Amino acid sequence: DEAVGSYQQAIAVKPDYIEAYSNLGNTLLELEREEEAATRCRQAIALKPYHAGAHFNLGKVLYVLGDIDSSIQSHETASKIDPSKRESQLFLDLLKSERTRKKTRQRTGVIKNSYTEFDLNSNPYIQHREVEPELISTLYDINSSPLDEAPGPRYGNGRCSPDYNLFGDDRLIIRTIKNDLTSIMRIAVRSEVHIYDSFFNIFGAGGGITPHTHLTSIDSDKRFDFERQKYSLVYYLSAGDQDCSDPGILRLYDPREDILPYNGMILIFPASRRHSAVYGGKTDRVLVGANFYRL
Repeated sequence: DEAVGSYQQAIAVKPDYIEAYSNLGNTLLELEREEEAATRCRQAIALKPYHAGAHFNLGKVLYVLGDIDSSIQSHETASKIDPSKRESQLFLDLLKSERTRKKTRQRTGVIKNSYTEFDLNSNPYIQHREVEPELISTLYDINSSPLDEAPGPRYGNGRCSPDYNLFGDDRLIIRTIKNDLTSIMRIAVRSEVHIYDSFFNIFGAGGGITPHTHLTSIDSDKRFDFERQKYSLVYYLSAGDQDCSDPGILRLYDPREDILPYNGMILIFPASRRHSAVYGGKTDRVLVGANFYRL
């Protein structure tokens, strides 16, 4: 409520303050004042038709109001204005998929309203893929950041990709791994997928990850309910030295399950499932990770 008052004051001082209108719309949506939210987003768009954030926020509001077609149009516009805005493309793919499922249900009468972890063939789903030595050496050549300087649950000795767009790299070996892992994802969840994050981690002795999930605030918002469609993948290129007190066991929670990785091991599990690991080996552990949605 205080945020609403502040945005309204900003607009009173500067009536053409586009970001204030757009952010006010987003805040009103959080307060479940959807009609007012839509009005504010449209005011922002009227002031600046090519404002990607306003179209994105309007798309969210329209979805909550039940107008999926108009929501898709707003997200298409936001994505065209700013192709780098990953959230717009995510909403676009998920909403188009939802619209297709609804039409199929109407046509066939077959009802499947929700996703659960059991949409995985198993939880966790485990596969194996032979690792190309070139892939490991390529990751060492890519620019990286120290684990301790990276946002999120990673810590300690090691390096990681500087962003979450590893699969955007144009190297042939990266394109190959992207295609192969995408095929495995599709088999695991029996559906087309949208890959949202892709990254690599190189853990040295003392590196690890604290208990965490891979859910964002959008995933956890029950009005969108994307949580049940999101999964995490980890591919161990080199399991490292496991003859130590902390061999890098991947600990899954709820229920608890301890998994000792091996070279070439691929695990897929719901992104809502907490997990952690501590590694203390003398040689590096190298892995590729991804977060993706079932469409």
